[in-house]
Amino acid sequence: MGVVVAMALAKCDSFWGEANIFSEGPALRDVEGALFVPRVQMLFDDDLNYGIYDANGYRIVEAAYRRGPGPTYVGSSERSIYNPADFPWAPDENYIYGGIAYFHYGHFLLATFSRYWVDPADTPDAKWIYHFDAPSTHWTGVPFVQQINEAAGIPSSDVVWLQEPVRLPRLRIPAPAFEETLQAFAKYRTLGLRVGGNLVGQETASQSGRPVYITKQLLGNGVRKFVNEEIIADLFDQAGFEIVCPEALSLKQQIELFEQRPLIVGMLGSALHTSIFARRVCPILALNNSSDVQSNFTLIDGLVNADTTYVYPTDGVLGGDDSSTFLAKFLLRDTRETAAELLDLARRKLDGEILFA
Repeated sequence: MGVVVAMALAKCDSFWGEANIFSEGPALRDVEGALFVPRVQMLFDDDLNYGIYDANGYRIVEAAYRRGPGPTYVGSSERSIYNPADFPWAPDENYIYGGIAYFHYGHFLLATFSRYWVDPADTPDAKWIYHFDAPSTHWTGVPFVQQINEAAGIPSSDVVWLQEPVRLPRLRIPAPAFEETLQAFAKYRTLGLRVGGNLVGQETASQSGRPVYITKQLLGNGVRKFVNEEIIADLFDQAGFEIVCPEALSLKQQIELFEQRPLIVGMLGSALHTSIFARRVCPILALNNSSDVQSNFTLIDGLVNADTTYVYPTDGVLGGDDSSTFLAKFLLRDTRETAAELLDLARRKLDGEILFA
C-alpha cells in the first residue's frame, strides 16, 4: 500500500462574493440639477450624507458606490438630508462623475477607473468631479493615477475639487463597469485594452524573459501580506525567477510582465489586477491565505480569459504582527515547505501541466 503524502498547498475551492459578467451595459445617465455632496474626510465608508442626488434629493443609483454581495451601498443615503434648492450652482456648465478618488491601486482600478469607459471627447468642455478624501492635487500627483488618467484622456487640468455641496447644471454619470465582489461588464475589458494600449504602445506582445515572482516585501501598505514572505522570494530567486516589486516599476513595465513573461507567481493582491490592461495575459499562480478567493480576482480572470491557479496552505496561517499599514498580516506555519511546494507547482505550470484535476 502506497504512502499518502500530505500536501502543503491545495487549490482554492470557492470564492467570496458574486461573479456575474455581462456583455451589455453599464448605464450612462445625463442629469440636470443634481446635488453633489462631498465626502467628509476621515469618515470614509461611514459617511451617510455624501453622494450625488437628483433635484428632488433622491440618490442617483448610477452614481452610487456599491459592493457585493447584495449589493450593499457604501455610505450615502437613499435620500439626502439636504434640500438641493438651498445650495448654489457649481461654476461650470458640464461635469462628468468619476466616482471615489482612491489612492490605493487596487481600489482605484476597481472603483474609480471602472467609470472611465465613457468617451471624454463627447463632452470636451466637461470637468471631472470625484469624491475626495484628501486634496485633489495629492491624488492627481500619485504616479499611477496620473499615468492612467492621462492615458484615459483625463488631464489633471480637467479634474476639479468640489469642497462644498453644490448643484450641477449638467452631469454625465457613467455607471461603473466593475463593482467590487458583485459584477463586471465586458466594457471594462475594452476600457483596459484601450488604456493599456495607450500606456504600452501598439506593438505586438510576444513572450520573452524569465518567469516572475511578484513580492510584497517592500510594499509599505495594502490589504494583506505574509510577514515571512522573504523566504519564498529567496527560494524563487535561487531557482532563476526574476523577483519583482511592482511598486518599483512603471505601469508600462508592469503591464509588459503580463504580456511577455511565461509565468507570474505571487501573493494574492492588487498587482494581479494589472492584467486588465494586458493584451496577452500569461499564466498566473497565486498564493492566498485561505481557500476562499475574493470574487474581484475571478471576475477579472473571466474578463481577460486568464489561466490562473489559486492555492492556499492546507495547515492554515497564523495572525501576523499588528499593523495599521495592512488590513491583515499572516504568518505561514511552515514557510520553507510552502515555498518548496509553490516552486514545484510553478515549474509544473510552466511545463503546461494541469495542476489540479
